[in-house]
Order: sequence, then C-alpha cells, then structure tokens
Amino acid sequence: MPRWLTTTPHSSSSSLAKMMQGSGKQQQQMQQPQGPKRQECAFMGCCACPHGGPSMYIIVSSILTTFMALNAAYGCFFVVAKNPFGRFPDFDGEIGLGLWTREDIYKDGYSCIMYNSDYVDNSLDGVYSAARVFGFASVCSFAITSLCLFLTMCLSYHRDYFYYIGAFSMAGSLFQIMTFLIFQSSVCEDGQCKFSIGAGISAATTMVGFLNGVLLFNMPPIDPPNQSLPLNATSTQPPLDGEPQSSSEEIVMGTHGNTASSP
Repeated sequence: MPRWLTTTPHSSSSSLAKMMQGSGKQQQQMQQPQGPKRQECAFMGCCACPHGGPSMYIIVSSILTTFMALNAAYGCFFVVAKNPFGRFPDFDGEIGLGLWTREDIYKDGYSCIMYNSDYVDNSLDGVYSAARVFGFASVCSFAITSLCLFLTMCLSYHRDYFYYIGAFSMAGSLFQIMTFLIFQSSVCEDGQCKFSIGAGISAATTMVGFLNGVLLFNMPPIDPPNQSLPLNATSTQPPLDGEPQSSSEEIVMGTHGNTASSP
C-alpha cells in the first residue's frame, strides 16, 4: 500500500499546524512596525520654527552678520589715508577708502562713490584687488547662510544640513579676515593708512560669523515626522502577540521618532 495512504490523521494535522505557524511568523515579521524614516527636509508650516530658540538666535545673528559684511565691503571708511594714490595733493585732510568705494571729498557729509575703471586699472594693485574679491565673497557666503537659516522658520532640516550651512558661515569669516590684505597694498605702504570704522566692522563680522558656524555645528538633533502619515494619525497595524493594543500613534518631533500612547 502506498506510504501516503498509511499517514495518520494526527500526523497530517501536526504538519498543517507547523505550516500555519511558520506562515504566521512570516506575517508577523512583515507587519512588525518600523520607525519613521528620517526625512531630508520636511515642511512644518509657516513660522512654525521647528528647531526652536537656537535657530531663531542664529537667524537674527546671521542676517546681522550679512549686513555688517556688506557695510565693510561697500563702505568707504575701511581705512583713511592722506593723498591716497597721489591723486589729491591739494587736500590736507584724510580721505576714507573702502574695498569697492572711496569717500567723495567734494560732497558734504558721509558720501561714497565706486571706484571707476581708471582707479581699477591704474591705482589699485593686485593685493588691493584681492582684498576686494574676498570682501565680495564674504558677503555672498553670509547671504547664503542667512537664506538657508531663514527657511528654518518653516522647514525642519536634517542635522547634517546644519554642517553645510555652518561651513558657509565659516567660509564667510575666512574671506572677511582676508580683507585686511588692504593694509599690505601699495596705497598703505609705510603705515600711510589708518585703521577706521570699516576695519572694525570687518573684525566684528569675522568673530560673529565664526561663532555662528560653531553654533550651527552643534545644533541639537531633530527628527522630522514621517511624511507618509499625518500628524496624530491612528495606527492601523494589528498588535503583535503579547503586546497591548494601542489606541493611537502620535508623530512627534524629537530624538526618538514615534511614541505610542497608552490604551
């Protein structure tokens, strides 16, 4: 008689039970809840400020730093000198010089004019021109930093993003300190140039920009919510064996992702 005809009902039910048990384990593994996927950038609503107080301080500080760098680069009192470039022999007072502008001595009050092509081609040497380029690069770096940080009022960033933004702030500080090359230019040789308000603003900009970079490198971690589920969404996954039934699953901002409330 064939062997399969001699199988007892008990052995058949045992084999079927094992198969069902194995299938149940596979379903449990498939249904096992997973933590929220960390989003690269999540919209949290206008003026939600998901990163809290530290981000607000850095936003204000970064915007201030951008305006300071702009003033240092395009103001006309970075240094002051007598008869700069040999073009003002009949003027006895000191004339303000900036990276991209100079004082207009023919107008009353604080008045600046851009260097024209004649100055750029015949009076500004390579060191002075390099200082001008570094001043412009510093303004651009701080402006990018301010724009990215301003968006944190509505967006929550991955922590790594703050490293990139902090690098821009550090680069702006490095470019800003390089503007002091103007003291090594030919117009300032033999100590002819004197430290003025623009140079002081440049020094302050360097320090504040560096401090902002340090703070950005140490921003507290934050996990944006899983975009596949709305906030305060009710969990539809069946509970595993031996686990209590949870009534809802709330997505919260923090370092631990999802938290389940008690029944």
